[in-house]
Amino acid sequence: DALVIGEGDSDSVPRVVSDGAACRGGHLANGAIGNHEGDDGLGDGNAPDPFADVRERMEELSRRDKARFALHSRDKSSPRSKKTPSSHPEITTFAAITTYLGYIVLIIAGHVRDICASLFRKGRYFRSTGRSKFKFQLNDKARARARANFHAKPSTLQTIDESTSLSPSTGYPSDDPARYAPLLKSWENFYTRRLYHRIQDCFNRPIASRPSATISVLERVSFDGNKTMSVLGPLSDLADPALRASYLSGRFYDVLPADPPHHPRQRVVRTCLNLGSYNYLGFADDWDATCKSSVLSSLTRRRLPSSASSPRAEFGTTSLHAEVEAIVSSFLGKDDAIVLNMGFNTNATILPTLASRGDLIVSDELNHTSIVNGARASGAAIRTFAHNDSCDLEGILREAIVWGQPRTRRPWNRILVVVEGIYSMEGEYCDLRNIVDVCKKYGAYVYLDEAHSIGAMGEAHSIG
Repeated sequence: DALVIGEGDSDSVPRVVSDGAACRGGHLANGAIGNHEGDDGLGDGNAPDPFADVRERMEELSRRDKARFALHSRDKSSPRSKKTPSSHPEITTFAAITTYLGYIVLIIAGHVRDICASLFRKGRYFRSTGRSKFKFQLNDKARARARANFHAKPSTLQTIDESTSLSPSTGYPSDDPARYAPLLKSWENFYTRRLYHRIQDCFNRPIASRPSATISVLERVSFDGNKTMSVLGPLSDLADPALRASYLSGRFYDVLPADPPHHPRQRVVRTCLNLGSYNYLGFADDWDATCKSSVLSSLTRRRLPSSASSPRAEFGTTSLHAEVEAIVSSFLGKDDAIVLNMGFNTNATILPTLASRGDLIVSDELNHTSIVNGARASGAAIRTFAHNDSCDLEGILREAIVWGQPRTRRPWNRILVVVEGIYSMEGEYCDLRNIVDVCKKYGAYVYLDEAHSIGAMGEAHSIG
């Protein structure tokens, strides 16, 4: 990550650019860590396109958003008072009411079951050695292997159902409520037991592949009613033939081969689209083919350690730091650059150095958490404006200049407007041109977080 400081345009208003992907940019990567002729970092060009069925629609939406926010091809004569229509669909009243009703039913049912379990000393959260009645049944060998993997007593791997009761044979004195108080007794514990456990197989899914466009998601099974999940090995571990047949007939079913010594047995996976990773330049597809040799050569060529064991301000700055900062500033056409180790740190540590008590930070309401944390740590006053709305921003700036600081009414020492080039959670372009125009009009500084736009937004290297 890099913080780049320089003149924004020919205008005298300075701009501050926080870059979280500079070292991932195509031109920068070739200049900073080696030069691979003809290698665009996108992997094999002959690989099948996983988005082929929706590629045309995706490109159409991308062109529309880029023309609307990045290139600003819409009619300039339209009055600024007209707000840009939101692209987010409104949640209907029916959907909101039914969602809340669903939560209410689950909460009431959970409390009823807790009361019944307390009265009758029976319930799924009392340990027992009863026989399992759940859908996923493992054969004896697989169950023994699961016990060995969990390094637990056999009794802890026996499944529990609502008909079993607390028994001294469990071997756990903590199961006796007369002797030990519950470790957790709050909403968090209730939510985990009665709501989250029902659907926890949808979350925290382990993968067994590189985070490229498609990923191999390990299949998991539970033999205690979704309280714990266990990675499924080969299909032979399943005792139910019908369940094995359903896997074999699945369209996205696959099996990972054994990889001793780490994975001596096959594992069942599902091939899924990856919608949760930022891999704009394709470096995550195949580390061996994209930038492994270049990154390692930057260490071996200079014979530098992976860590300087010292802060940059003391003895941690090396010749490699100075070189990469010069490349970053040249790549962006700025005066100088500071390279940091991660995007979150860039915002969380640089914002407090740029703003302090007596300053005003005006932040987009959908900015990343790192910006929120950095703004709070700065000690400056904070205002938010409607997402991507230059009209609302202009109103806030005008009011801040007219009224000044609270109570004293003194003018603000500095006003810093913080936006993102591409909003990471929404995937939307920043209306940068109109926002910069407003900031120039009122003499405010612009802090632009380009963690998800630089290097992936065309010939200008950024949307600015």
